[in-house]
Amino acid sequence: MWFTEQEIKDCLTRIVEQCGLDEKDCELAFQVTKTYYNGYKFSLKAKEYVYNPTLSLYFFEEFQDNCEFPRKMLDDNLAVDEDKIRYITELVQGKKILFDLAQKDLTLEVSEIQNRFGLKQLLSDSTKDNQFIASYLYYVGSLTIHDETMQGMLLLKIPNLVMKSLYLDRIQKVLFPEALARDNGKLCAKKVYTDGNIAPLCD
Repeated sequence: MWFTEQEIKDCLTRIVEQCGLDEKDCELAFQVTKTYYNGYKFSLKAKEYVYNPTLSLYFFEEFQDNCEFPRKMLDDNLAVDEDKIRYITELVQGKKILFDLAQKDLTLEVSEIQNRFGLKQLLSDSTKDNQFIASYLYYVGSLTIHDETMQGMLLLKIPNLVMKSLYLDRIQKVLFPEALARDNGKLCAKKVYTDGNIAPLCD
């Protein structure tokens, strides 16, 4: 079950009231959850984006228990999503696609979304095309429908800031396999994270 914007607002309003906080805190909490957890659309006909339920519930629980925002915006339960992104980097086209998607506002264009992934297919062929990779990332929640071109092609994008952080973390591990080098690359990754400039990671 994915949360709508109104459902998010209703939950946050109740928590703010229980904690004795004011309206400004409620608005800030809403803007934070929208930035980090919103952005999913599963049909071109959908009228609004929806929120990741796992992440939203994590935020609600932390906020309600402590009456303050969680220090980490990423729930540990999403570690499995990082493994799914790692799988893509092992494919021939995968690294380039992840690098391209991590740039600010970039989309991936496909004719359609593939709806079946057999175990044999996942394991046997390491030369998957863009459509397979895009469809896989869509079905594991790492991409979402953004728009449609005049030619009827689907445009997919990274849904939110939390998911982008998983992409950037994977890129760091590809570029800096050694832990020390990866630590040195985190400042460069922040540059990508904030303004979409991937050049520092490639230097």
